Parts: sequence; C-alpha cells; structure tokens
Amino acid sequence: MQDGLVNDKRVMEVLALIASRYRQPLTRDVLARHVNLSPSRLHSLFRRQLNTTPRALIMAKRMETAAELLRTTHLLVKEVAARVGIQDDSHFVRDFAKVYGLSPTAYRQAHSVRRTVHFVRDSGQSVQAAGQMANR
Repeated sequence: MQDGLVNDKRVMEVLALIASRYRQPLTRDVLARHVNLSPSRLHSLFRRQLNTTPRALIMAKRMETAAELLRTTHLLVKEVAARVGIQDDSHFVRDFAKVYGLSPTAYRQAHSVRRTVHFVRDSGQSVQAAGQMANR
C-alpha cells in the first residue's frame, strides 16, 4: 500500500481498517460507512489516490498473508484460506493462482522456508543438515 502518497484522511482510515480487519468480511458498504462516504465516492477516492480499489487492496493483503503462511507454516490450504478470510477453498485456489502463477500447494513446494539443523555427535563434532519444511 502506498501510504506515503495518500493525502485524504478518509482513505488513510480505510487503509488502516483493511490492514487490521482484512480477515473479516469487508464490503464496499462497510468501508464507506466507516468514513461516512457513499460506496461510489470511496471507490472514486481510491482510484484517484491509489489507482486501485478497496476490494483489490483487500485481496492483495489476503494473498500476501496467504503466501507467507504457505511459506512458513504446515497449515492445510483450506486453513490458510480461512485464516486470511476466504471461506471458499476453490475461490482461494483460483485467486491465489492468478496472483502467483501457481496453486497454493505448488507455491508452498517452490517457496518453503529451508531450515538448517545442527546435530552434535558424541565426539562433539557439529554436523549441519539442511532440510525443507514438510508439505502437508
């Protein structure tokens, strides 16, 4: 999000609301009511100041968080979807693939965090082994 370029307090308030509540259902009406604007006026302000829409920013935040969860946790894809506020697994998979060019499972396989494990042998010698997070 381009907070540095925003000069409208109402847009800044909606950006903060999106950042804190993106996991919850956020409609144009809910966002607009939060700053006492009509949905069309809020949409217009977002287009003019950020060159995007509130819905697009919500989806971007959800996908960014989903990608992080896929890289760093063992959560099932449906659990990741639920954690970012998307209840329909098939919509989540489709939307994720549109953004990242891979299904969530393929993304996890390609981007999982590699961890280095140190084992100490009885002789006191340290042995290093790199492993990849197991995919589920």
